[in-house]
Amino acid sequence: MDKDVRNGGYFTVEMSMLMPFIIIIIFSVIYMCVFYHDRIVTKAEMYALAVERQAENTKTFNADIVKRRISKLLIMGRLNNVVYGYDKNNLELAANLVCDIPDIMGGIKKSYIKISISGMDRRKRIMKYKIGKDIAHTLKP
Repeated sequence: MDKDVRNGGYFTVEMSMLMPFIIIIIFSVIYMCVFYHDRIVTKAEMYALAVERQAENTKTFNADIVKRRISKLLIMGRLNNVVYGYDKNNLELAANLVCDIPDIMGGIKKSYIKISISGMDRRKRIMKYKIGKDIAHTLKP
């Protein structure tokens, strides 16, 4: 039996010390990706719900609808404390996103997400300004 003298047991020892760090880094990156996916999905769906509510001009709102609609799209997060505010020109929707899988430092990731939409009057003024600006640029010699 020939023994390979060039490769001793040092490689195994070094990899046994290095692999836990590599595994922690890989799982941390995956966890961060999933957490930010949940944040982006929550914000986008809250914005869509707020636009729908404003288009319907409804002042009533059910937080369970938001939780059910958004929870279907989340990977590991859940929504808490959904708050809805509506006055004449502004609409606000806010919620706490909690991800239950602890991060490397221990604890639970939490994110406060708030959506604010101004009234239609402001949008009309912005559109008039943009159209006027575009027309002015096209008329320049």
